[in-house]
Amino acid sequence: MRTLRQFSQRLRSRCAPQARKIVLVLSALCAFSAMSFAQVSLGSAIDLALRNSDRVKIAAAERNSAAAALSQVKDVFVPSLNFTSGLAKGTGFPPGDPSTIKLTAQALVINASQPQFIHAAREALNAAELSLKNVQQEVTLDCAQTYLDLDAIHREAAALKDEESAAGDMVRIMQDRHAAGLESALTIKKTQLRAAQARLKRLDLEARADVLRQHLTTLTGIVGIGAETQTASVPPFPATGTVDEAAAAESNEAVRSAFAVAKSKQFFAKGQHRVNLHPEFDLLLQYGYLYDFNDYGRFYVHGLPPNNAVAGIAIVVPLFNRAQVAKAAQADADAVKAEREADLQRSQFHEQIVQMHRAVEQTDAASDIDRLQHEISQDTLEATRLRSENGGQVNGATVTPADVAASTMEERGLLTDAISAEFDHVKAELQWMRMMGTLNDWAKSALADAPK
Repeated sequence: MRTLRQFSQRLRSRCAPQARKIVLVLSALCAFSAMSFAQVSLGSAIDLALRNSDRVKIAAAERNSAAAALSQVKDVFVPSLNFTSGLAKGTGFPPGDPSTIKLTAQALVINASQPQFIHAAREALNAAELSLKNVQQEVTLDCAQTYLDLDAIHREAAALKDEESAAGDMVRIMQDRHAAGLESALTIKKTQLRAAQARLKRLDLEARADVLRQHLTTLTGIVGIGAETQTASVPPFPATGTVDEAAAAESNEAVRSAFAVAKSKQFFAKGQHRVNLHPEFDLLLQYGYLYDFNDYGRFYVHGLPPNNAVAGIAIVVPLFNRAQVAKAAQADADAVKAEREADLQRSQFHEQIVQMHRAVEQTDAASDIDRLQHEISQDTLEATRLRSENGGQVNGATVTPADVAASTMEERGLLTDAISAEFDHVKAELQWMRMMGTLNDWAKSALADAPK
């Protein structure tokens, strides 16, 4: 990479202006390559995901659409101004009026339904903003889980590499002992089976790592991200504490967004009912500059004054409209459906809180068991190594290098189990924070430690 930069600098000093564009491209590729395959902290990954995720961009576009819809229903009270002009030649009685310039302004003055429609649009915007926040938290959760899963796989892969190496040593030892008539062919096959199992487990981890790296690339928009992770960049998790289901439900963006949608539909239904009950008043303003062309003067006795203006109020009184009655009934049904969906989402949220709280406790206990089993295996491996180096015995049998290799495989295998169980607990912790509304605070601490 350094050679490429030196080459680009020499080329920049000698080449023509057209060729300098090539140098800029090469420099950009160097910078992009360095960024893509360097270590990336958890905070940097979350920051990139929040800025580049398609899901966040879609939710932001929906929020902008809702804001435009609110502006639309409010701006009907602002007069709309139109300018028209035209000349034509005809025969006989001229249709229309001889306006060379016409200015028309129109605005809604009184409409009993419009305030309800404005409330509905405002609640829809609130729902869209809450939905955007919910999507941002979902992306944060997805990115954190993917990153930490990839970090766990990197640590597991290192342990499996040692396990596979110990398995290879054990196979060679068994083959030598078989050649000396000390081991049977069945023992060799069993040893080879353990080595093959270790290799398959490593290949499975590598396949999972490839999928996770691709998913992290999709989230962040950066190719090659996640090739290496930084375990030290992961902030500590807060204590689980007590469960306040009501407060969690009130603060959950998905639940709040569902109830905002229900309120929006209720306001819209009220507005639809008022359409058939109240008159509408519109302001009308018009100015026209008339010109006597097409022989208009032949048909108008008093001539044509050039400047003409009119101002007034147009009144629309609804008398009978069955289609509007049906539309109001449909809006009522949509409002009831939205309210029931919001109640259902809140009930499901309460169930998920209880389930996730138990999952955090269970995964914590399982992680402790696997951690203690690994620590025991570490002590066993250390004792086996010391006995092998000093010619010690266990149950009357001398400890051999094969025993050390077997103990190493056992310890490395239990280490991968402990790492996997630890990630299961971490995943439960992340989901718990997401449900309790504390994920953003935890992510902010990771973002604060991310390099700028």
